[in-house]
Amino acid sequence: MLRPLSRHIGLAFLAGLIIPPIAALMTKRRYADEGRGTFMPEADDLDTALIFEGGEYASTAPSFTGGELLTWYGGGRLDLRGATIAPGGADLRVRAIFGGVQLIVPPTWRVEATTTTPIMGGIANMAQAPVDPDAPVLRVSTMAIFGGVAISNEAGESMLGADIGEIVRSATQKAMEAVDEASEAVNEATSEAETAAASAVDKVG
Repeated sequence: MLRPLSRHIGLAFLAGLIIPPIAALMTKRRYADEGRGTFMPEADDLDTALIFEGGEYASTAPSFTGGELLTWYGGGRLDLRGATIAPGGADLRVRAIFGGVQLIVPPTWRVEATTTTPIMGGIANMAQAPVDPDAPVLRVSTMAIFGGVAISNEAGESMLGADIGEIVRSATQKAMEAVDEASEAVNEATSEAETAAASAVDKVG
């Protein structure tokens, strides 16, 4: 009984480490095939994916309505201070999976932020509420899985450092090393469990 149980635990553990990066790569390729995921400064409806990469972007949309921003094993900064929000406000969906992003919004915008799926992550809304009760509203909905979103009115220091590519490559390399180490640990644990089970059977017999 120990043998199949240990194998199931080991397989589940390895799957949890290996599947997310593979899924991220497949999503990145799908976005590329569909011609999606690239940031367009003048786009009113955002459709941007930062997967295994990062960057600092500034929107100049004339009537920003929101859209979607995906950060997966990557992230960066999106500056909306140069954009004009649509009369009815904007709805921005952010998915932060093993990554994150900083949103910079004008002080004249009101921000309503919610997190729909917080798993070891979340959202930090530090934007100041405008005095004007009729201020346009940016509604931000975040799915945060081991990642998050920070919203503010000021840029502050760069979140990316000198080379985001090097950071991502380093993180990916460490993840693969962790997978190798986990695989060795699972094999060792499985072998020990099989030995213990065999010994127990011999004693009973």
